[in-house]
Amino acid sequence: MRRTVLSILFLTVITAGNALAAYEFNGPLEARNEFPFFLAVFSPSLDSAKPETSFTTSLTHSSVFFIKSGKDISLWYDMEVTDLRFRSKRVIFDTLELGLELPFYLFSSGFMDGPLGSYHDAFGFDDYGRGRRPANSFLYEVRKNGRSVVNGEDGRFKQGDLRLAIKNAFVDTSTLTLSLKADMELPTGDARSGAGNGSIDTALSALLDATLSERVKLYLNAGVVFPGALSGHDKIYLKDYLYGNCSVEALYSEEVSFLAGVMAQEWPFDDKGDKAFRRSPIVLILGGRYSAKKGVFELSFSEDLNTTGGPDFSVGLAYKRRF
Repeated sequence: MRRTVLSILFLTVITAGNALAAYEFNGPLEARNEFPFFLAVFSPSLDSAKPETSFTTSLTHSSVFFIKSGKDISLWYDMEVTDLRFRSKRVIFDTLELGLELPFYLFSSGFMDGPLGSYHDAFGFDDYGRGRRPANSFLYEVRKNGRSVVNGEDGRFKQGDLRLAIKNAFVDTSTLTLSLKADMELPTGDARSGAGNGSIDTALSALLDATLSERVKLYLNAGVVFPGALSGHDKIYLKDYLYGNCSVEALYSEEVSFLAGVMAQEWPFDDKGDKAFRRSPIVLILGGRYSAKKGVFELSFSEDLNTTGGPDFSVGLAYKRRF
């Protein structure tokens, strides 16, 4: 599994456009895997290799249905997740960037079960067993050997874990930027309710931005996460896991661009009791971007490609102001 998780699908974006004036690419979409277990134990945010000074506000809403039990670990989710996130970056010494990221979560029974059921029925898609539970019901529980570790609370607004980052660009030319990044996540969220994991998490990653043509840019992220134990009502000791992302941005005009990406990651535990835990989570991320005079607006849509370790879908809005 570890040897194959970084096999990233190459994506192309088909678009049209007239001759473009000078345009500044803005990196991959403001997105991550919004699956509740990964949000608690460090879910990597997509990032550009190029250092920048900016402030981003994002709001993502996800529908999650995943009720699986392995040999030791059980993940029971029937819920919706709203993720309000603030992300600040500041460049110092030209090539060095300092970052801070703070999320706030609302876990709820939500309102999307009816529309999702109609959508699945209309196209003949699997409903993941959602129809066997009452519509718009709430379930958020993580268990280890039958003992409860996390019990989420319906309708409660919670602060998540605070993330600090440092990034340095070792290569920065007009067509290629290569950086190394280190993250540390501090346990400021409530682990017992699923808003954090109660431990310090760290991560190391390599980032690459490459200009493929006047209108197309490629973004690659690859790294390893060193999660601390999930320390709620009981403890789950986690293993290091790899992740990778490949994104493409294609310009339609001076103000508008379209983006597509695929993110893959390992499970941070070795329980193989259910086949869902034997497959690496893979999430497709699609979206568009509008660059105004004072900032950048984004709309994104994410879909779980292999029905394991990702939300059924996520819809995100973001606004970034660069300084």
